[in-house]
Amino acid sequence: MSDCDFMDHFLEAVKGSRASWVWLSILHGRKTLAKGLRWQVQWGNQIKFWEDKWIPSLPQFKVTTQKPVGCGIEWVVDVIDKERGCWNKERLNLMVSAEDFQAITSIPISLFFREDDLVWHFSSTGVYSVKSGYRVAFQDLVPPSSTPSSSFVPDKNMWATIWKLDVPHKMRHFWWRACSNSLATKENLVRRRCGVSKACPICGEAEESIEHLVFACQWVGAVWFGCNVQLNLNQRTSSSLQRWTSQVVENLKGEELSVNANDDSKVFVTKL
Repeated sequence: MSDCDFMDHFLEAVKGSRASWVWLSILHGRKTLAKGLRWQVQWGNQIKFWEDKWIPSLPQFKVTTQKPVGCGIEWVVDVIDKERGCWNKERLNLMVSAEDFQAITSIPISLFFREDDLVWHFSSTGVYSVKSGYRVAFQDLVPPSSTPSSSFVPDKNMWATIWKLDVPHKMRHFWWRACSNSLATKENLVRRRCGVSKACPICGEAEESIEHLVFACQWVGAVWFGCNVQLNLNQRTSSSLQRWTSQVVENLKGEELSVNANDDSKVFVTKL
């Protein structure tokens, strides 16, 4: 079995009735892989013209034109002039839109008769990497319309300020993830189909969003007030963590942003 055949079988594999946790995790990761996996045209005899992903500059990497009735084109090789080693523009022009035509004819044709390759679109080498896969997965985790902060664009200096704070790196990283809505809250887990309930596991009185996790839960309020920061969250409205953080950073420009919380660590939030 070739690598391409193996990949085809893997992408079409089903969950099964008694799937293990490991197999479910693999299938979940497969969704990310499938989003960036496309064909690189060499000979074109393995790529289905209308169904497969093979055009790097088009949405979903697919032909956007609807297949004409009675069209005999099935494979990419059917629109390649083998003798001249170029696209058959006359044939393409009769079948696809101007946008598709431009996108297809901009793809270089191999001078050698080699097998078509499956490549990872989101890296310059065509090889999947954890870093590039994380970027794609992160876009799904934090879609622009999913967070209360989606309509708010924080000042670019806010992120720089967070990363320059004189606190342990894990605290900077936690707050960055919180502002990016990438923590595994119950709300996010349900949205990703990894959970069944959005209810806060601590208070059980509201959905566990980022804002509830950091501000609104009554147990969290006690922690904020009981530490050296002594924030009274009952006097605040925190509809957006990004907006609140941006306000803190703006109000404390030129001041020290870290105060001792105990002998071993610091917190970066102080009174407004």
